[in-house]
Amino acid sequence: MAQEKVVTVSDSDLAGRECEFCRHPLAAGEQAVVCPRCRAVHHVDCWRQKGGCARHGCRQVAIAILPPKPAASPPPAPAPSYWQRLRLWQKTAIIGILALLVGAVIAAVGYHATRPGAPETRLVLVVPADLWEGERYSRIAARFEADHPGVKVQVINTPYAGYEQKLAIMFAARDQLDVFALAPSRVPLYASNGALLALDSRVEELKAAGRADLAALAYRFGDSVYGMRRGPEWPALFVVSRHTRHPDLSWRLLVTILSETVKDPPPPPGYSLEPRIIPDLSIP
Repeated sequence: MAQEKVVTVSDSDLAGRECEFCRHPLAAGEQAVVCPRCRAVHHVDCWRQKGGCARHGCRQVAIAILPPKPAASPPPAPAPSYWQRLRLWQKTAIIGILALLVGAVIAAVGYHATRPGAPETRLVLVVPADLWEGERYSRIAARFEADHPGVKVQVINTPYAGYEQKLAIMFAARDQLDVFALAPSRVPLYASNGALLALDSRVEELKAAGRADLAALAYRFGDSVYGMRRGPEWPALFVVSRHTRHPDLSWRLLVTILSETVKDPPPPPGYSLEPRIIPDLSIP
């Protein structure tokens, strides 16, 4: 399809001829378009407005002189949100109701956490049954609970022959284990596997508190303190699990134990906490 051209109307050729679109004559000096297909004449603006030839049956469309593009309409304004449509008194009422609900939830949680009979925290103490006799574990746990309201200490007494196996099973199952007794020779294995909490800063706190007798019980492996001796001459330690969720309370429980055991006489001849059967230690 041929492309149209703009020409200037002169007195000798197109002047006076009728525009095919508006039916008004062309004046000399005007710009016009002659359809390249049927030779009908048009004002330039008429050609542009029609988008091509206005003669009935002619299929010539505008190629070079195109209709003006419609002006882009501005994007519609966003609809106001539900909150924006509310009146001031409605917003005030909603905020007040939400504040009451939040307060009620906080009060309910606080009551549940502090009401009698609902312990906030549980600690697990594991010791071999041969380490102490009688009800000593329970007495220390009861005294600790009395000094720390809301804390419950579960004491697990395990027969000496199966004590090491019990520890391995608890670590493998990821059972809660906060404070437990351990033979000194087992510290390298447990510490190297990331099972023991380093107690260096805790020992310094003991010194600052004037408990040099307890600080002297620190058992060091490598560059860190990983356990506390049961007594000055006892080949048995108490340690804190590195996986405990309550390191501060666990340390306080350990200090409570040491405060009693440090006064014990030396162990009987041949006493040892070394395991009779050494299981594989798997610490997740």
